Amino acid sequence: MVPGLPPAWCCQTARHSATSSLRFVRPANHLSRRFGTTSANKVTSSLFQASAYAILIPGSNLRTARDLKPQRGMNTMMGMNGAPAGDPFQPHLEWGLKASFVGYISSLPDGRIEASNGVWQVGNNLAFPVAVDAKSPEGELRFNGRVSFVGHGGMMKLDLIEPRIEEHDDLVLLSVANENGERLPIAELVETAVSNAFGLVKTRFAASLTEQGSALFNGQYKAGQDMEPVEVVLRG
Repeated sequence: MVPGLPPAWCCQTARHSATSSLRFVRPANHLSRRFGTTSANKVTSSLFQASAYAILIPGSNLRTARDLKPQRGMNTMMGMNGAPAGDPFQPHLEWGLKASFVGYISSLPDGRIEASNGVWQVGNNLAFPVAVDAKSPEGELRFNGRVSFVGHGGMMKLDLIEPRIEEHDDLVLLSVANENGERLPIAELVETAVSNAFGLVKTRFAASLTEQGSALFNGQYKAGQDMEPVEVVLRG
């Protein structure tokens, strides 16, 4: 047991909620009010080029923690090996998960982060591109990508697969898929800020673990534990 270790979409400034692992506490129809009822379709039609760009990002980016110094933070873990840093104007979700967890993985001799399917790095955050080809239901935003945190000879492994933000009753949640394709709501989200600049709408959320999110970390982080903020970047 490791001490202290627990494992944007739209185009307008309405309010949103979701049903995945991260949750936003907002009234019902929050997403529709913030982003409009056809936000997913607007993202799909206006950002077709984003899917083509994502293909340019290498399928896997990996370096071991021992190769990187200082051993702290996402920057020390995800060496992009000359890969594009990602288009900052491409709609995406940014999340740094939990800094203490990333720091722990980086301290392991064999600790590593493996990223694929279009994921890139923005500072200490992971960036998951919006799934522009997905037919998302109203009040839901889907993202591509997979990130695996691995250590202890593979005995420790945490996967973030195809995150989604969904409106669920009066909540907004962030979920990820497991290896069987089942959705796991791992965090609750609460909107804290919205900004507009350079044709982008950035919505920032505070995130806290759900019970299923705690289980993803084998209970080392408890339900309700604050995680790193989540930011959704969409075209305005």
